[in-house]
Amino acid sequence: MYSISSLQSGLTGLIGCRDTKTTDIPAIDSSQTASSSGQYWDDFHPLLDTENLFYCAPNFEAESYATWSVVITYSSGQRVIYSGVAWQSKADANLNHTPAAGAWWKTVFSIWVGERLNTSVASLFNRLATEKKLNLSTKSIFDNLQLFTGPGRLQDTITNSGRMVGLRIHPKMINNIRVIMDKIGVQFSDVQTGFNIYLYHSSRQAAVASMSITTTVAYKFEWKTLTTGSFDLDFVNFANNIDSGGYWYIAYFEDDIAGSSINKKYDFEYGPCNSCANTQDELRIYNLWNRYVDIEPFYVSADDLDGANLPDIDNMAFTPTTNYGLNLSMTVKPDVTELVLLQKDQIIYPLGMQFAYDMISWMVFNPPVRVNPAAVNTRMTTQQLYYERDGDANTDGFKQKLSRAIAALAEDLSKLSTALPDNKPSRVSYGAI
Repeated sequence: MYSISSLQSGLTGLIGCRDTKTTDIPAIDSSQTASSSGQYWDDFHPLLDTENLFYCAPNFEAESYATWSVVITYSSGQRVIYSGVAWQSKADANLNHTPAAGAWWKTVFSIWVGERLNTSVASLFNRLATEKKLNLSTKSIFDNLQLFTGPGRLQDTITNSGRMVGLRIHPKMINNIRVIMDKIGVQFSDVQTGFNIYLYHSSRQAAVASMSITTTVAYKFEWKTLTTGSFDLDFVNFANNIDSGGYWYIAYFEDDIAGSSINKKYDFEYGPCNSCANTQDELRIYNLWNRYVDIEPFYVSADDLDGANLPDIDNMAFTPTTNYGLNLSMTVKPDVTELVLLQKDQIIYPLGMQFAYDMISWMVFNPPVRVNPAAVNTRMTTQQLYYERDGDANTDGFKQKLSRAIAALAEDLSKLSTALPDNKPSRVSYGAI
């Protein structure tokens, strides 16, 4: 697997918009003019110069944005018109900063260019996936594997003491593996009308993600699907500043729940009994997930809490046989995102071809309002743009060039599987019980 959002972030600045000296064109944000490869979009086709991109973009200046005011404090994301140009605030508490490309403002045109690039990155890698070019590198190791089977005994309630409680999860020292938490299982003595479950990482105080959980029946064990993409755990993730060797915590605050949690008698430290006949299935499940993650239940006393932030980890107490009413269903997959981002030199040409194909398609199917809609710009008619994109029987267009570029990139990326963990178990899928 790979993360499209991480690829979009990591490939920004690989190819840039060539800065224009034309005063009629709004300023381009430095994130869009940067080019670590030394190549620019118009190197792939002259139509992709900054001036032409502007004239095929939507007419943001015609939107009903308010005129910028020196006395108004703007929040991040707010848009204004200043000197005939549409601008967006880059930060909160933006007061008395005249719109100009820099720390406080960026043009809406720059944002649009970034969105078009992100679309091209997604299209490029989704096509690789659709054509199964990365299949050998991205098969799951196991899917939807729960930590243990069966609910806790209804009599085994845990006294609510106003603590933070949960599970500490440590992906083992295997680069390029992603642990995906698909579902969380909960069991409480009372119906829950909406309490938050939080995901933390030891590298930061604030929660990485959170989700509201509601249950329907008291004492009943229930599975809840977690927000897709928000509860993915990496051993290391350079794009998202997740340092290697850190810990993940999935937790809730006892003050947020009604009643008590119900404990499942299970030993997270040593696993199920090795020699007991009735625990062999549990043991096989434990040995599968324990190969890739260590999991330890924990609590932090009420006196040591820091609001909704992750408390000082020195104040955590570990309770290997107390699960606080929680179970997890996990998928473990190889994740080639970081490996792909280490091969940026091989991505330059395919990404340039993809962006060229996408932008010429945009010019064909989205006649701009800034110029005569009968022609995308003064240089080329719609028919000529079709020819540039699709070619003909004798001449390749960007469609054919892109297909060849993707085939070459797929050949290069097919070797990524050699950098993934060896001796992986066969693909396993378990249903939740």
